[in-house]
Amino acid sequence: MVEEGTANRVFFDGSVNNEEAFLNMFKHNPENHLFVIKTDGEPAAIAWLNGVRNYTATAHFCLFKMVWGKKGIEVGKRAIQFFLNMKDWDGRYYHDVITGLTPSCNRLAVRWIQKIGMKILGEIPNVIWDAENQESVPGVISYITREA
Repeated sequence: MVEEGTANRVFFDGSVNNEEAFLNMFKHNPENHLFVIKTDGEPAAIAWLNGVRNYTATAHFCLFKMVWGKKGIEVGKRAIQFFLNMKDWDGRYYHDVITGLTPSCNRLAVRWIQKIGMKILGEIPNVIWDAENQESVPGVISYITREA
């Protein structure tokens, strides 16, 4: 993310801007569950889930440049389906719904989440902190269920 210049878009609030901060996000918060998504043996994206409770989770994504475009849509669809179809030892699904919160101004990301099957529920004013401009901005709430 840092090398490709996307960290400030993924971490819009400015909470992560280098490799150490990213690693600490996972080391010091067991609520964050990291997944590395590979295509052709190479890391193509990272995703993580948090806010896991009552069979729901919030998903976060960062696609690497090698899969920007149509390939990135397939990567996202497969990741979402993986999350929705994860089961515990007893065969119970971990997640009935996956949610997301995306800055409304990131039109590329908003279109991408729709293309991977997430539905837009609405927009909440001033819900996301924009570190670059030092202001609160609207965010799009999205979701997908296993039945979608």
